[in-house]
Amino acid sequence: MCAEHVRPHLERPAFREHPLTEPLGDVRERKCAAHDEAYRYYCLDQRVFVCNACTIEGQHAGHTIKTLKNTMKDLKESLQVQGQRLSRKVSRTERFLQQRADAERDSQRFVEGAEQHLRVVGEQLQVQLGGFLSALRECVRAHSGAGPGAELQLSFSRITEDRAHLQQAQTSLQALLQENDPFHFLQEYHSTEKKVRKALKRPLFSPGSLCLETEALAEIMEAKLEEFQTEFRLQITELIQTVCVDNNGEEEEEEGREEEVEEEDEDESSESDDDEDGDHDDEDDEIRSEGDEEDDHSESADDLYNPEEEEEEEDVSSD
Repeated sequence: MCAEHVRPHLERPAFREHPLTEPLGDVRERKCAAHDEAYRYYCLDQRVFVCNACTIEGQHAGHTIKTLKNTMKDLKESLQVQGQRLSRKVSRTERFLQQRADAERDSQRFVEGAEQHLRVVGEQLQVQLGGFLSALRECVRAHSGAGPGAELQLSFSRITEDRAHLQQAQTSLQALLQENDPFHFLQEYHSTEKKVRKALKRPLFSPGSLCLETEALAEIMEAKLEEFQTEFRLQITELIQTVCVDNNGEEEEEEGREEEVEEEDEDESSESDDDEDGDHDDEDDEIRSEGDEEDDHSESADDLYNPEEEEEEEDVSSD
C-alpha cells in the first residue's frame, strides 16, 4: 500500500477502525465510461458490468441485475457443481490407468513365467530342443507384443490425454474458485467456465477388456509342438534307417557276394578278393514341415475421438 495514504489511518483515531484492502489496480476499469460511476452491479442478461445509473436510465433498465458479490456467489456455486463432476471424471481416468497398469503387470508376469518354464525345459533337453524352445519363446513374445501389450499402450496414451485435458480444466477452475476479487473473477469466469464445460462434454476413452488371452497362444504352441514332434520323429527314423537298416542290408549283400564267389571258384580261394562297394554315405534329409501360421491380431482400440466444438451458452437464472 501507499505509505502516504496509509499514514492518516494509522495516526488518526477516527480512521483506525477503517478496513484496509490491497490496491485494486487500475480504478478506471471499475468505472462506467458512460456515467463515470463505479461498477456495483452485473447484468445477467447481457453479461456486463453496470453502474447504478445504468440500471435506472441506461439500456439495462428492466434487465436482471445483481450485485457483483451475489453474482460471484451464484457463479461459484455453479462452478463447484461442475468441479465435482470434473473430479469424478478425473477419478475415472485414474481408475482406468490403474487397470492398465495391473494388466501390464500381469502380462509381464506371464511372459516371465513362460520364460522360466521354457528355461527349465531347455536345461533338460539342451541342444536337441533348442530350436523348439526358440520357436516357443518367439510365440510368447509375439503374443505379448501384438496382443494386449499393444492395446495397453494405445489405451494408456488415450487415457493420459483425457486426464491432461481434465486436469487442465480442473486447475483453471480451482484457480478461479480461489479468486476473491469479484471484478477479476467475473473477467476470467466465462473463459474458465467454457473450458470446464468443454472438458465435461468430452467423453472419456473407456478401454475394453484388458485380460490376457492365452487360448490362442496355447493353440499356436501346441501346433509348434506337433511340428517339432513330427520333425523329431522323422529325423530319428532317418537316423535309425541310415545307421541300422541300411548298414545291415549292405552287410547281407556283401556276404551273399562272397558266398557266390566261393561256389564258382573254390580252387581260387586264395584270390578271393573281398570287394566292397565302399561306404554308402546316405545323407540325412531333414524334412521340415512348416505349417502356415495365421495370427489374428484384433485391435480393440476405439477410433481416435474428435469431438465437435459445441459451445452452448447457458443463462444464469435470477434468484
